[in-house]
Amino acid sequence: MSSLQTIAQAQSLNAQTFELPNGMKVIYVPDRRLPIVTHMLWYRVGSADEEPGKSGLAHFFEHLMFKGTPANPGDSYARFIGEVGGELNAFTSYDFTAYYATVGSAHLERVMELEADRMVNLALTPQQVAVEREVIVEERRLRTDNKPEALLLEQALASLFLNHRYGIPVIGWMHEIRSWTQEDALSFYRRWYGPSNALLVVSGDVDFEQLRRLATKHYGKLPAHAVTRKRATEPPSLAERRVIMKDQRAGRPLWLRLYLAPSYGTENRSKTAAIEVLAELLGSGATGILHRRLVMERGLATDVSASYDPAAIDETMFAINAIPKPGVTMEQLGGAIDEEINTVAKTLSTAPADLTRAKQKLIMAGLQARDGAYKAALTVGSALMTGAALNDIEQRQDLISSVTAEEIAVVAHDLFQPTRSVTSFLLTER
Repeated sequence: MSSLQTIAQAQSLNAQTFELPNGMKVIYVPDRRLPIVTHMLWYRVGSADEEPGKSGLAHFFEHLMFKGTPANPGDSYARFIGEVGGELNAFTSYDFTAYYATVGSAHLERVMELEADRMVNLALTPQQVAVEREVIVEERRLRTDNKPEALLLEQALASLFLNHRYGIPVIGWMHEIRSWTQEDALSFYRRWYGPSNALLVVSGDVDFEQLRRLATKHYGKLPAHAVTRKRATEPPSLAERRVIMKDQRAGRPLWLRLYLAPSYGTENRSKTAAIEVLAELLGSGATGILHRRLVMERGLATDVSASYDPAAIDETMFAINAIPKPGVTMEQLGGAIDEEINTVAKTLSTAPADLTRAKQKLIMAGLQARDGAYKAALTVGSALMTGAALNDIEQRQDLISSVTAEEIAVVAHDLFQPTRSVTSFLLTER
């Protein structure tokens, strides 16, 4: 057995699962090293599920879920977590919304009681909606509108996805953010929030039968309701696209290219492991092929990287970004990047150590992503919510270990199609 295979098989999640009568699924991931537990509740709704004209509503509602219920008004939940020294937060993506609390194991039942309460009994006033809407306006201003790089990515994504809502920012467009009403929020809540549309992942120091009893007690009594999820689909991508943005606030120019790529939720999901290795090969910091060739050897860029995350329901993106060295044009840099990505298979035949190193780094990163109650719950939940199964999570490290140079060549050829890409320039306008 190779060292890669040994590392890949070093950790098992030992996860167990059960389902409540109302359709809510529960995943148990044991970790008895410390007396803590992470309760992570995932809802099958994200920004890609929003109605036209209501961009950002999923993220907005994530904020509103902390406004309290008649039984637990205001910030009762947050105050309880603070009193017991725990952590409480939430996040929204294109495909899901998740709420988590990490507490001492003795407090798990109270967390369940609070989450089950706000799953069906949330109370919102017009004033709460108006105040929190302004919080989102300011968040968008600070995180996107005031950052040229973030604006460039937003414009590039809008060009990459011709029809799918992955091309619309999770936080929403500013003019639509300002239009949200109390009824928009409550309608969204009534449609998407309920046990039938939720997945609970509990990781940490708790007994399986205890978890089953608590979940049945607090979530099992909630009524089921059917949820229909409809997604727009992408038409064939026939034209190579280019986005050029000038912004005097930009401190330096940026070259960015996005490619459409398979994900866990697509029919080409079997390619995701090889694409993960390809991204690591090309763009993993100073050890990546692109950094070595374009920064160190050819002197065309000051930085270059590649990234890819297969955790998505529909076709996702593979990104390459680079900062040109002063005096190097965007066209020169782009041409050099094309040369390197089109010859990556040849590079592997002459430098096989690159492939081994890339796989080793991915395997170690995957194991580290499971280490701890919070990390394990995050890894399991994000994978299951985007089309993977528990067995896929367990086998992922072995799949990475088995990727060959020949597979890399095939996925690189399929992936790097100009008509399935958007190339973007951020220019410093003086």
